[in-house]
Amino acid sequence: MTEGEAADLRQLGIALASQKRWWGEDADSDDTSQRSVVRCHRLNGSDYDVRVSDAVGVIGLEQTQLIIDPKIPLQHLLYLFGESDQFPRSLLERTQLGTDASFFTVVATWFTEACEQLLRRGLVSDYSRITDDIACARGRIHTVATARSVLSGRPRIRCDYDVRSEDTSLNRIVKAAILKLLNAAALSEQLRARCRRIQYRLSDVGALRPGDMRARPDLLTRAYRDVHPLALMILESSNIAMNGGNRALWTFLCRTPEPVEAGVRNCLSQRLGSRWPITKRGLTLAGDFKRVLNPDLVFGSIAAVGDVKYKVTSDGSIARADLNQITTFATGYRVAKAVVVGFGTQEVGEIVRVGPVEVSGFNWNDKDDNPLRAADRLARNIESSLESGAFMGLPYSA
Repeated sequence: MTEGEAADLRQLGIALASQKRWWGEDADSDDTSQRSVVRCHRLNGSDYDVRVSDAVGVIGLEQTQLIIDPKIPLQHLLYLFGESDQFPRSLLERTQLGTDASFFTVVATWFTEACEQLLRRGLVSDYSRITDDIACARGRIHTVATARSVLSGRPRIRCDYDVRSEDTSLNRIVKAAILKLLNAAALSEQLRARCRRIQYRLSDVGALRPGDMRARPDLLTRAYRDVHPLALMILESSNIAMNGGNRALWTFLCRTPEPVEAGVRNCLSQRLGSRWPITKRGLTLAGDFKRVLNPDLVFGSIAAVGDVKYKVTSDGSIARADLNQITTFATGYRVAKAVVVGFGTQEVGEIVRVGPVEVSGFNWNDKDDNPLRAADRLARNIESSLESGAFMGLPYSA
């Protein structure tokens, strides 16, 4: 890369780190001045070492394009995204992934296909209010403005009236996402041509308005259930345009820890929820300052706690920092069982006993060709561990 591109990357990393949604609510410090989502270090000459934290997608520089792949195989990541309601499950079920597909390519392709299917069915139209000066009365008349117009020699009637059009909130969201894709340097020419055709079809739809992002499909607009979440992902996944002199930077970065955590929790809840409802809820600690414990997994009426770590641990070991954190969670919730879920081929990891707390490590097998099978095996392993505990369901005595 050039020095200018490296400087743009560092600026992007700091800009993203200053946004709370990129670091979550559990940050150890409010000082983000030294944080960076993108770290860029010069190795020698024009060679740089670049590390992107907790995100997948594409960063487009002036002459360089960076594709950020997930830590785990893409099919497992997308399966978890689907379980967390980040993707339409119907697309996951009927779409085959190419072996060389990137996250951005998959999202752009799925969104384009969903838009084309929507257009074949037909866009949903709705009534919108228009204020205009017209020759014949229609709707509600503005008497004062109309009187002034007539007295000035212009026999026009100002009216408020409703017209049915395709310029609705959902259609404006779709069009805004299409325009975002067309601005992406990473978009292939084939997809770009398809997006242009969609943009032409949406020519009667206006620009995004305040409040449009809160619109959600209902029974009358259920045809948008595939395209809507993908459009929101495209619009909300950074898409920062930064200009430095003549240089431009375009990004499509999607945070991964939160949807992966939600996906794992929902997978376990579907399989174990009949015995232990699995939720995420905080516990406020007593003390001079407000402190809250937020484990990712709370089993039943506090039978056990767990944490999901979006990291690969091939040997099933539990990192010291993760062990300290989950032990604190178990102590605060006064339970004797705790689990740490990571990713790797060692499905059942180490067991550590810290006083009365037994911490078990488990991995989602990300090398399994079938993510559904990996979810089943993870649930069975955790269920076996919880059933075998002598303290299962019984708070320990401090």
